[in-house]
Amino acid sequence: MLSNKSSSDFLNRQQNRIHAYVDQLLALLVQAERPAERPAERPRAGLPRLKGWRFTLSIGRSLSLSIVDNELGDVYGPPTARDSLGGGIYLIWEDDRRTSTTLDRYTVMNFEQCLKEWRALSFTELYGPDILAPGIYPEVAMLDEAILPLVEGDTTLFYRILSQGQRELQANGALFVDASTNASLTTSYICNSKGLNLSYSSTGFSFSFFADSLYGNGYSKRRLCPEGEVEVVLDDIKTMLPFFKQEGQFVSRADRPALGTASPSDHPAEPPVGDSVLLGSNVAVSFVSTFLLSNLYGSRVVNGQAAFEKGDFLAKKAVIREDISLMLDSLRPYEFSAGRLTGEGVPGGRVALIEKGRLNTPILDLKYANLMGLPPTPAGSVYMEIANQPSPDGAVSHSVPSHMAEAVSQRKSLPELIRQVDHGLLVYVLMGMHTQDGTSGRYSVSAPRSLVIGQGEFKGVVKTTLTGNFFDNLNDPRTTFGWDPREDNPAMLIQCQASTAQ
Repeated sequence: MLSNKSSSDFLNRQQNRIHAYVDQLLALLVQAERPAERPAERPRAGLPRLKGWRFTLSIGRSLSLSIVDNELGDVYGPPTARDSLGGGIYLIWEDDRRTSTTLDRYTVMNFEQCLKEWRALSFTELYGPDILAPGIYPEVAMLDEAILPLVEGDTTLFYRILSQGQRELQANGALFVDASTNASLTTSYICNSKGLNLSYSSTGFSFSFFADSLYGNGYSKRRLCPEGEVEVVLDDIKTMLPFFKQEGQFVSRADRPALGTASPSDHPAEPPVGDSVLLGSNVAVSFVSTFLLSNLYGSRVVNGQAAFEKGDFLAKKAVIREDISLMLDSLRPYEFSAGRLTGEGVPGGRVALIEKGRLNTPILDLKYANLMGLPPTPAGSVYMEIANQPSPDGAVSHSVPSHMAEAVSQRKSLPELIRQVDHGLLVYVLMGMHTQDGTSGRYSVSAPRSLVIGQGEFKGVVKTTLTGNFFDNLNDPRTTFGWDPREDNPAMLIQCQASTAQ
C-alpha cells in the first residue's frame, strides 16, 4: 500500500506538470493578441491578431484491470496505466472569424505552426458569442484522495474485488465472467482572455461484472465505493441471473382471446389494451434522453429541429404530466457529471428544464442563450423529479396537483413496483433506440431479453418488440415510477404494445 505522502506527491506532480503547460500556453496566446512589430516576427507573422480566446485543458492518468472470459489480468485485460493530456480551444480573431479546435501535448512546442493551421480552419460564426468574464463558481466535491494510491499503481483493491466477484458468481452458476475495474485522476484548467483561470482535480472509480453475457451490474462514482457495495452488486447479479437463463412465455393483452361468448358483431370493437412494461432505470433514461432531452438542446430548438419551439418555452407550455419535472444538475457531489463551470465559463448549478410538466428552458450555451433571450445553463446530468417524492439529493420535490394525488402519492421502491404487475415485462436492455425519431415520440424498439412478470414474480425471459409513444406515456396517469436507492433516476411502469412475434 502506498503512503498518503506518496499519493499527495503524485497529485502535486500532476498539478505542477499541467500548470507549467498552461503558463506556456497563456504566454503564447497573450503574444498572439499583440500586433506584430516586425513583418517576420514570431508565430503571428502574416496573421491577424487574436482579440479573444478560451481553452480547457486536462491531464489525467487512469489504471485498469479486467477479467475477460474468466481470465483475470491476462493478455486481454492486464493492469494498464494510461496517461493523457488534451483539451479544446476557441479563438476569436480581430476580423471576428472564429476557430474551434483541439489541444494536445505538442501544441506548445509547435505553436507557430498550430496558429497558422488554426487560422486556416477559421470560420464566420453568425451570432458568435463573446468571451465571458469570470464569475462566481460554486464548490462541489470531486476529489477522493483514497483513490490516489490506486492511480499511482497499487492494484491490491482491484484484484480483491475482481477475485471476489469471479469466485462468487461462478459458485452461483455463472459459466463465464467478464469484469473490469478502473481508477483515475484528472487535473483540469479552464482559462480565457477575460481573466478566467481556474483549476481543479477530480478522481474516478468504477467496477462492473457481467455474467454469461446475460446480466451485469456495477458502480461508478468519483469516490471509492462504500463498504458493502461490492456485495450489493454481486447479490443483485446472483439473484437476477437465473431468471435470464429461464425461457418464458408472454402473450400480449391485444393478442388474448376476448372473454365471454358474444360474437364480434355483438359489440363494437374496442381499442387494444396496452401491456404493462416496466422500464429499468437505465432503459428509462434512454427513453428520456431520446424523446425529451434531444428536444431540449437550444441549437435544435432555435433551428427548428426539435419537437418544441422557442415560443413554447417562453409560454411555459405544458408538455408532460404536471407532477413530473426534469432537472439539470452539475453540483451533485462525487458524480461524474459534477462540475464547477462549463468550458465557456458558465457557473455550475441546478436548473429545471421542465418544471411541473411545463417547459422552462432549453439547454443553452452562450450563443443560443443570446438567441433565446434566456440565461445560459450549466452542464451536468439530467434527473427526473416526481411530485412529493424525494429527489436524488434527498430533498422533496414540488407538491403534487390535487387531481394527481392518487396516481403519485409516495415514492415506491422498484420491488414494490414489480410486485404490483400482474402480467407484464421488465426491460433492462434495448436495441434500436438510436434509430427512433425523437421529435414524434413514437418508438418501435427491440427488447431482446425481457423478463416476464406474472403475479409480481419473474417467469423467465422472452424477446419482444415495444411499440408506443413516449410523450403519451409521460402524460398517461397510469405511468408509475419505482426507485432503486442505488440509481439516480427511477424505473418507469408504462403501458405500450409488447409483441413477441418473430
